[in-house]
Amino acid sequence: LNIYSDRPDSFTLSEVKLLQEMTDDLVYGIKVLRAREEHKRIEAALARSEERVRASIENMPDAFSIYSAVRDETGAITDFSIDYVNAAACRIWGMKAGDLAEGDLLEILPGYRDNGLFAEYCKVVETGLPLIMGRWNDNNEKGDKSPGEIRTYNIRAVKLEDGLVVAWRDITEIER
Repeated sequence: LNIYSDRPDSFTLSEVKLLQEMTDDLVYGIKVLRAREEHKRIEAALARSEERVRASIENMPDAFSIYSAVRDETGAITDFSIDYVNAAACRIWGMKAGDLAEGDLLEILPGYRDNGLFAEYCKVVETGLPLIMGRWNDNNEKGDKSPGEIRTYNIRAVKLEDGLVVAWRDITEIER
C-alpha cells in the first residue's frame, strides 16, 4: 500500500502519524489472518495424523490397551481403569470395546492379581521401567479360548502418565 503526493511535505506530522497507525493496523490484521490460516492447516494435519495412528492401532493384529492407575487414599495402586482397547484385545477377551470402556482391569480379569501380572504392571507405573515378557503363560483369559486352556503371550508394557500402555500377542501356536 502506497500513499503519496506530488507535492513535497504535503502531509502534516499528525497525518503521517495517522497513516503509520493505519499501516500498522493493516499489517497486524494481515498477520492475524495468515496465522489463522496456518493454525487451521496445522489442526487439519494433526487430525489426519491422529486418525492414521488411531486406525493403525485399531487394525493391528496385536492386542493394545491403555490403562490409568486407580489409587487408594495412601497412593497405592489398587487397580487400573481401562481407557482404551483395540479390536484384537476385544477378541482375546471376548468382549466389546463398549463393555470394557471405563471398566477396571481386575474387575474383568481378577486372575491378574493372583498370577502376578497386576504386580508387574504396577512396577511399570511406579518405576517407569518397561516390562518385556517374551513368554507369559495364562489360563485366565476370557474370550473364545477353552476354559482353563493355557495360552502363551508375548507382553510389552510402558509407562504413560499415571498408567501404562500394554501390547501383547498370543504366541501359543508358535510355542507348540
